[in-house]
Amino acid sequence: MLIVIGILLVVGLLGWFVLRPWLVKKFCENATRDMLENSWVKWSESDYYNACLKKFWVEK
Repeated sequence: MLIVIGILLVVGLLGWFVLRPWLVKKFCENATRDMLENSWVKWSESDYYNACLKKFWVEK
């Protein structure tokens, strides 16, 4: 039973620290593209992308 809990813990931590930043970056790339197409406020692409990353606390 402890082995199963240990494996789940390792997989969960790996997912949080490896998969989450990758998913957030993909989400931010798509959100940035949408914002640039649909926004009446014209920011630079990097401003949108950095704001999105900061919202999810992920480093570039």
